[in-house]
Amino acid sequence: MVATVSAGFNCGSSSVKIRLYKMRGDSEENLKQDEIGYFLAERVDKDLTDEANITYRRGNKEYKIRRKLKNHRDAFKVFLELSTKYKSIKKAEDIKVGGHRVVMGGRDIIKPMEANEGALELIAKNKKYAPLHNGANQSGIEVSTKILPGLESQFIFCDTEFHKTIPDKARLYFLPYDYFEGGYMAYGFHGTSHRVASEEGPKIVGLDGRYINQLTLHLGNGSSICAVLNGKSVDNTMGLTPLEGLPMGTRSGDLDPSLVKYIYEREGFTTIDEVVDFLNKECGLKGVTGYSDMREIIDKAADGDERCILAREAYAYRVAKAAYSLLTPFNGKLDLLVWTGGIGENDHETRRRVCHYMSGLGLELNEDANNQNKQIITTPDSKIKSVIVPANEEAYYAKHAYLMHLDKAA
Repeated sequence: MVATVSAGFNCGSSSVKIRLYKMRGDSEENLKQDEIGYFLAERVDKDLTDEANITYRRGNKEYKIRRKLKNHRDAFKVFLELSTKYKSIKKAEDIKVGGHRVVMGGRDIIKPMEANEGALELIAKNKKYAPLHNGANQSGIEVSTKILPGLESQFIFCDTEFHKTIPDKARLYFLPYDYFEGGYMAYGFHGTSHRVASEEGPKIVGLDGRYINQLTLHLGNGSSICAVLNGKSVDNTMGLTPLEGLPMGTRSGDLDPSLVKYIYEREGFTTIDEVVDFLNKECGLKGVTGYSDMREIIDKAADGDERCILAREAYAYRVAKAAYSLLTPFNGKLDLLVWTGGIGENDHETRRRVCHYMSGLGLELNEDANNQNKQIITTPDSKIKSVIVPANEEAYYAKHAYLMHLDKAA
């Protein structure tokens, strides 16, 4: 069977991540998926004077360059330049299928769907809840449509779709009920990452994800925890927007709503949009330390920076506190803790601190395995198992877009 090149697209407000795969097979049972290219561009922004950091990987070889990228179109052009240069593909027309991440689908997008005009309208409709994300997701779809002439099918996969099984009792805000009826409720995000982590994590320790209680911790520049009961999402730390929940790179996470008034006055803002923008872009780790990247904070903390030390301690405390609150759907019984995302996969000190807070539940950390970022980081006798699952949402998008393409062609 001739291979089909399928791409997984993850377009953020200032980043573009694309993975290319050769797909063979006519069903999920006999599917063969081989990665042939990985592209990451960070600091994609017309207002930044710095050049973007660009990484391209083919097999075991990794290449790094810097280039000024004003927008997604610039990033896609460099992606095509590198993917042909390093022989992932011969020409742009070789890419036949694409799967795109969309952050917010609300009550409108509850399953994967073709990336047509109707889908773009729904993405735009829900943009008000995730303006940075949905706008970027839509831009990625529009650019790929124009710049990849060989695309035969494109599909979208919403973060919120995995969380459609969250019950109303976990979604409800205690506002007048007509807000809930109008769609103002907790939706949850990072859905594909939590889905993949909850499917792959149990396999590592020989558990069946359909019959266990697990917490998946997606910790990165954006962070959230999901309670997964018997394979289904039943609660999540994020809410109506990705601003709720854990502190993040530039987002405040949970805070007293009354603070909005004081922020408004202290910063001299004139609109509520300025406050929301401030909470999304100037707070979180950046607000406390001056750095939004945990890697920089780790280095500064090691040098004795007191604010970075405090941020490290407080971040782990907030993660553990949130994890404990999500034991409610399990009646307090937890089987598996799964780590994913840049911080979750690589920051052994945050994992150690969180696991220490949870040791009273019977979680015994294997210090050596944790320090080496091994797959399994708990001892054989630990009542609760804990594993690391590398984040790769793009593989999911590419795989399921290809399967939907087959269905479409049948």
